Amino acid sequence: MLRGYKRQGKTDTGEIDHAPIGSDDSADALAGCVYQLSRILVRLFVNKVLNTVYAAAEANALLGG
Repeated sequence: MLRGYKRQGKTDTGEIDHAPIGSDDSADALAGCVYQLSRILVRLFVNKVLNTVYAAAEANALLGG
């Protein structure tokens, strides 16, 4: 699949290396979508965990704990 693939630039700087064939714009758009969706999913998960923690803390405060 990645035959003929060459690294272009440094990957530790956040740059995306592109295959020698294909559209760089499409690859960048797809990478941007995946990145944003992953951030949204993480944010939803963290909010759910925090809401659970806050609810547990409020329940303990009502019990005198």
